[in-house]
Amino acid sequence: MSDLNQKILDVSKHIGTERKILYACQLLPQATTNPDILRRNEAKIQEIEQSLDYFEATLRDLQARKARESQSD
Repeated sequence: MSDLNQKILDVSKHIGTERKILYACQLLPQATTNPDILRRNEAKIQEIEQSLDYFEATLRDLQARKARESQSD
């Protein structure tokens, strides 16, 4: 497997992990009414959404690079 394919696979796994964490964080308000926990959870959700944006942009860049490389082959 090429280095680029491995990077694409790694970033895809990160995205999947972040989405699972985000889903769990979105369910947390159903489990507690503690305002401190809810406030920290909301901050965590924002952090995860930023990470997802970054990883998804990185994945698009890697896929575009792979497409360019395959066209030049």
